[in-house]
Amino acid sequence: MAQAISKNGGDYVARKLPEFEGYTVDARLKEFRKAEYGKTMEFLPFDSMEGRKLLERMRRARKVATLTVFKDGGMEFECTKCGIVGSALLCSHFNDFECEQIYEE
Repeated sequence: MAQAISKNGGDYVARKLPEFEGYTVDARLKEFRKAEYGKTMEFLPFDSMEGRKLLERMRRARKVATLTVFKDGGMEFECTKCGIVGSALLCSHFNDFECEQIYEE
């Protein structure tokens, strides 16, 4: 478990850094880190090829819904949290998510 320590009005506060696919995500240092017992610690900068791929997978994993736009102008909404397909207005997560738009050809 990786932790970051930040100063909060004179007190130091430890907080757990997020993890993704076994890597600790350090946004401040812009790198992924993986530490396994008996192995050399692995560092992946965000701007490396592997780091960019991991960032893209992380971004896609955060998607909660998809909006498919069909070539005839029709659209279909689907929320992966509540399973609603059809109207985004019926979804309680509608304002809380990142929506991936897919354009059908």
